[in-house]
Amino acid sequence: MTSILRSHKLYKYVDPDVPIPPSHITDPTTNTSRPNPAFEDSNDVDQTLLTWIHVTLTDPVHSQVLGLKTAREVWIALEKSFADQNTARVLQLKSNKQVLDIDLVLYVLHGLGPDYEPFYTTITTHPPLSSFHELYSLLLAQETRVQSLQQQQSDLTQTMAFLAGSSSQSQPQRLSNQQRSSSNSSYDI
Repeated sequence: MTSILRSHKLYKYVDPDVPIPPSHITDPTTNTSRPNPAFEDSNDVDQTLLTWIHVTLTDPVHSQVLGLKTAREVWIALEKSFADQNTARVLQLKSNKQVLDIDLVLYVLHGLGPDYEPFYTTITTHPPLSSFHELYSLLLAQETRVQSLQQQQSDLTQTMAFLAGSSSQSQPQRLSNQQRSSSNSSYDI
């Protein structure tokens, strides 16, 4: 709407920074007060703008500006009303984002497997809950830790299997060595 008013050089009628012409001026020759033609022209345009603004308003919005007499008064009231609503809407959207963020955090946490149980317990028992971005970073670190522990467990299992295999292979050799020495000693007799 502002662009339409500016393009038709009408914005000055609603702009609070532009002074309204006085309703009366003093005639310099007679030193008497008379109606100001600039005010009358400005008032005519103002009433036309007021009508245009009124016809564009919905009933609930129109009820907010009842009783205001000039286009400027209506414009300022609408600006204030919608600025307040915009602030409230921004806050509402931000709080919805937080709710959605928390929902996402909870959804991810509930989807974690048993390897992440200590992580889940730590996150959920130390409020406040992380944002999704924080949780994502923490999960990456935890995943690296879980993979490292799994690799260590795998390495340990392989080492134990190797040692068990080596031990079982070396015992028969020992027995056979003992058997050889006992068999050698039987020949010595």
